[in-house]
Amino acid sequence: ETEAWPTVVFRCKEIGLPLFLVNARLSERSARRVNRFGKAGRALFQAFAGILAQTQFDAQRYRSLGVENVQIVGNLKFDVALDQALVKQGKQWQQDLHADKRLMVCAASTRDGEEAIILKAWKDLLLSNAFTKPPLLCLVPRHPERFTEVAEQINSAGLKFRRRSEWSGIPSECAGLDAILGDSMGEMPMYYGASDLVLMGGSLLPFGGQNLIEACAAGCPVLLGEHTYNFQQAALDAIAAGTAKRIHGELILGEPIALMEALKELLLNAAELAKMSAAATAYSIEHQGATNRILVALDQQTT
Repeated sequence: ETEAWPTVVFRCKEIGLPLFLVNARLSERSARRVNRFGKAGRALFQAFAGILAQTQFDAQRYRSLGVENVQIVGNLKFDVALDQALVKQGKQWQQDLHADKRLMVCAASTRDGEEAIILKAWKDLLLSNAFTKPPLLCLVPRHPERFTEVAEQINSAGLKFRRRSEWSGIPSECAGLDAILGDSMGEMPMYYGASDLVLMGGSLLPFGGQNLIEACAAGCPVLLGEHTYNFQQAALDAIAAGTAKRIHGELILGEPIALMEALKELLLNAAELAKMSAAATAYSIEHQGATNRILVALDQQTT
C-alpha cells in the first residue's frame, strides 16, 4: 500500500527485476513529504516498474511525482471476506439486544484522544432521556496496549461497563450496562455483526480514519468525522451511496454536541438506519474486483 524500501526498490531497478507497488495509496500529506526530499524522493517511486493505485486521487499524486506507469485498480480491502462465523455470533448478540429493545453503537478502532470525546457525547446522549431503552456503546480501541487506559476512562466517566474479555462466549447480561469495552483481538466482525451503527475511529481527530470498508461489508451504517484522508475515496463513495454520514460541527472535548446530536438523530430513525444498512451491502459488493484487476495488470506488464 504505502511501503517503499529504497534499498530494495533501487536494487530491483538496477538488476532489471520488475517491482510493482500494489494496492497503492498516497495521501496528500504523504505526497508533500515525498516532495520535501526533492529529486531523491521522486526517484524512489519512479524506480517502480509500475504502480497499481487504489483511486484516482492516489494515481494523480503518484503522477505528480513523475511516475508514468500508473493504473487505477480499486481497493483490495473490498475483496477481503469477513469471518462469517464471527458475524453470525454478532447477529446472535444483536438479536438478544433487540429482544430487550436496545440498539448498539460500535465505536471502532478508536485512537488516543477520541475516547474522551466519545464518552462525553455518550453520557450526554444517555442523559437526554430520548430513548425508552438506552442504547449500548461498544468501544473498541485500535491498539491493545491502551485497553486498560480506556477502561479507566470509561470508569472515570461514570458509565457502567464490562470488558468483552469477561465473557467466554458472546457478551450477555448487558442489562444495566452503558458500555462494553471491546478488549479482544480479531473480533471486529462480531462487533460489526451486533451493531446497528458504527462510529469510525481515527476520523474524529486528525489520524486519517480507519477501515470503514469492513463495517460496510457487514451491512453497518457508518458515522464519520472530518478526518478520513487514509480512506478518502472510500469515504466519499460511501457517503454518496447513502451508507455513511459525516458529522458536521466541532468535536471539542468540552462540548461534543455535534457527535451527540448525530448519534441521537440516527438511532431514533429506524427507517434511515435500515436504508443505510441496505446501501452498505450494495456499496461493498459494487466496489469488489480489485484482486482480478491487479492480476490482469501484472500479467499484461510482465509478459
